[in-house]
Amino acid sequence: MEKKANEALLYAAESGCLRGVKAALKAGADIDYTQDNNVVTGTGTALFIASVDGNVGMVKLLLNKGASLTKRTSVSSSVPLHGAAMRGHTKVVEVLVRRGATVDIQDAFQKTPLMMACVFQHVDTVQRLIELGARVDLTDRCGMTARRYCEVDMIREECDCARREMLQLILRAMNSKLLRCCNPTCGKPGLRSKLKLCGQCKMTRYCSRDCQKQHWTVGHKKSCGHDAYRDAGPSPFEKMFKKMKRETSTAMCPVPGTPTYTEERQPPSQKVFIVLLMVLLWFSYSLFADDDSELGEEDFDSCVEVLYGGIEELM
Repeated sequence: MEKKANEALLYAAESGCLRGVKAALKAGADIDYTQDNNVVTGTGTALFIASVDGNVGMVKLLLNKGASLTKRTSVSSSVPLHGAAMRGHTKVVEVLVRRGATVDIQDAFQKTPLMMACVFQHVDTVQRLIELGARVDLTDRCGMTARRYCEVDMIREECDCARREMLQLILRAMNSKLLRCCNPTCGKPGLRSKLKLCGQCKMTRYCSRDCQKQHWTVGHKKSCGHDAYRDAGPSPFEKMFKKMKRETSTAMCPVPGTPTYTEERQPPSQKVFIVLLMVLLWFSYSLFADDDSELGEEDFDSCVEVLYGGIEELM
């Protein structure tokens, strides 16, 4: 019964049905329930789904019912604030931060919501995140900063207006060398030259003790200590490959009366992931290529060889 209520909660969230969400919670659904059957992204909580969809009303409802701001997805370890920033839902971003979400929270790749907004070119979201105190100097697992993500498509002077505008916002924040108080309702809005860090998470900054107390009461109490991704184990994609390997091995076990896969006939899911990784590798190669370099068929062939070499090691 509880499992059906949990699944009904996620279905209602995906459908944008407030009445369905209320009914599922009334039936005893776990508000932070997730399904980990998607090996690529992992299904997030109802709050994560509502944040990605930009459903402000549902986000407020779930937060009022006690939904977690820090429950992560299974593979990328993203939180609702990452999802909202990625889709450019500025209003949802503001609601989440005002309810205690850490503006610089990191996923498994050490990406912050600001970086996600830059990657997907959401100028308004970038501006609002900076206004809410997001740091522009943080780096992700690949050493990339928000500024670098804005400059990626500037190779050979092929830059659109959105990226130029985002870059100006980030450079302005960098040149000021000043930080903002992370309390969204700070009575003294503006930049500060001296801010004090939260003693526990070391990520949020406040201009006064009063601001820290207010932010703690509003919601930072639930987020504090869950801000940084601290898993020192395998990378998310390594975990994904291992899970794929286990599932593929199970599917390929010979059962009397059933056909078995051969090298010529791979499981469809495995083919899909190989194609997906080929695209990702090509994108990564072109992303980090030098300004004057030209990408040809030989480069692509070498990428494919590296890709299949890595897959063979994991398989």
